[in-house]
Amino acid sequence: MSRMLGFSLPKLAILVAIILVIWYAFKLFGRSRVISKRDGSVQGDSPEDGSAVDMIRCDVCGDYFVPVNNTTSCSKHV
Repeated sequence: MSRMLGFSLPKLAILVAIILVIWYAFKLFGRSRVISKRDGSVQGDSPEDGSAVDMIRCDVCGDYFVPVNNTTSCSKHV
């Protein structure tokens, strides 16, 4: 029974190979994420031109929205 759970060179080589594959996969994933973020193609970033958008609170429902033509309430009806 103890022979089955013992260490051997092939088992250690396979373990090292698995760890290296996982490490390189994370390394490549991180590098591609940095490149896509630098190019601005990561989802969830700010608007296309890179500027921030000021939002205001609706006088009627209290939700925040982007004002258009100096409006103070959104298009929702409460």
